[in-house]
This record gives sequence, C-alpha cells and structure tokens, in this order.
Amino acid sequence: MVGAKREEGGADERQAADRVLAAREQYRPEVVRCLLVAAALPDRLDRFFYCADAHRADYLFLGVMQVLYPELKDEFLATRRSRLLKDRILRRFQADGFYLIDLPEVAQGNSFRVSPRAVAQMVARVGEVADLQTPIVLIKAATFEAARQPLQAAGFQRVHQRAIPFPSQGWQHRFHELFREALRQAGVTWQAG
Repeated sequence: MVGAKREEGGADERQAADRVLAAREQYRPEVVRCLLVAAALPDRLDRFFYCADAHRADYLFLGVMQVLYPELKDEFLATRRSRLLKDRILRRFQADGFYLIDLPEVAQGNSFRVSPRAVAQMVARVGEVADLQTPIVLIKAATFEAARQPLQAAGFQRVHQRAIPFPSQGWQHRFHELFREALRQAGVTWQAG
C-alpha cells in the first residue's frame, strides 16, 4: 500500500487508504468514457495521481497529461506544480470522462508481480465504474499481461492491443506514442488543451 514503512493493517495504512479513496472518488466522472488502469499506487501518497500536493516524481500524472492536455501540463510545471492548477487539470480529466484505478503489485525480489486475487478484485472494480463498452487502457507491461485476458473474459472487449510502458526511466516518449495510439484506436475524444 502507500508508504513502505507502514505496518500492515495499521492505523496509518488505513488512513492512507481512506485518503486515496477520497481523492480518487472526488474526481470520478458521472459516466466513465475511458478507464485507465495503472500498475500500482506509488510508494508515497504525495506521488498519487489524484493527490493535489504532488511535488515530485508524479510520472504517471505528467505522462497522461502530456498526451491529453499538453499546454496545461506545461503550465503546471511552470507554476512549480500549483495545487490549484492540478485540481483544474483533474477536473478537466473528470469532465472528459477519464478515470484511473490501480492494479496492486507485490514486490518479488527485483521485480513485481500481480496476484490473481488482485486481478479478480480489479476486474470487479472495473465492473463497478465502467460498462462493457468502455475503452480500457492498461498502463505498464505487467498490468497489461496480467489484466488484459481476464478483462476480456469478463466481457470488456475494448482493451487496447499493445502493452504501454510506465512513463518513467526513459520510457516517457514511448508511453506518449502508445497511449495516444490506444486512445485513437478506441475512438476516445477529448478537449485537448
């Protein structure tokens, strides 16, 4: 969960989980027109996609916004990550029908894996927020490999065809290309800006 030093099941972890849920739900659109499923929550709450207080290393937010709203993303960085501007960008993301949820990963040595239980929970969560015709974009190769087939088996047929890397460690440009391609192939439109 958020914060590697928290005790499993402790009060701090529950509070962090509650803050994540509240932040995510604050920006949930009435109708989800495109669902993004990311690899996992970051190790720090201030790096969470929906957290207005991100001050660094918010790679997923920056990568997604570079494709959807490049001018707003540039303004966000120019204002040194203005909390008010991030809220405005997230409201635009919400108004355009985008929503992001996470697929938890478990550390295993130097790599990560996604448990079958986490995939089943994610498929159920997708069913709560999207319908069978909602385009779904899976972000990070491990997420794509673990979730694509179970989502399709559950009836979600609008899942893109190619793995999209996480937008960090030199993969930003490739992320932008493949994310844009996945949106275009799904017929997803939005108010760029």
